[in-house]
Amino acid sequence: VGFFFIMLTVYLLSFKVFNLELSDLVTRSGFDINLNEKASEKQVRFTVQIAEMFAYSFKALSFFTVFLSGFFIWLFNRYMKHNIVEHLVFAFYTDGFIYLLNIGQVITIRFNDYIFFGIFAFMLNFVYFAYAYTTYDRKGSIFRRILKAFAIRMLVTITLSMIVIVGMLIYGFTHPELFE
Repeated sequence: VGFFFIMLTVYLLSFKVFNLELSDLVTRSGFDINLNEKASEKQVRFTVQIAEMFAYSFKALSFFTVFLSGFFIWLFNRYMKHNIVEHLVFAFYTDGFIYLLNIGQVITIRFNDYIFFGIFAFMLNFVYFAYAYTTYDRKGSIFRRILKAFAIRMLVTITLSMIVIVGMLIYGFTHPELFE
């Protein structure tokens, strides 16, 4: 758990070192409506608010992601006779290491094209998790363990994405002036 918090802190500090904000993850990833000349002022403001909401909730989402990972690891490995806390230790470690890998993402945002590295970092996260998971789960063939690792990571990503989308919809419906 300590490793996770240290890596998350280093990741967040890397934004400060390179003079960036967390909202740059959203605005430099191709989601930025400000690049569209036809965007209305309200659409621009809505995009800025979404980016700020993402930056504000990033730490909570990071922490929640670990619990999602731990839950899905436990769900896929009930035969291991570990309790959910023991699976959470693995989730904290792997997610912490993934933040260490994502420091490259911050450097790329600062100096280069984010779109390419964002996709590369996303795939690298899956590959690292598959590697780490195959050393964690020793039952079955290597191919089966890799498939389980990808399934776990996809479920975590899809679940988190659905939670974020629901949060954005709730925010949008509580601020109807943004849809004008």
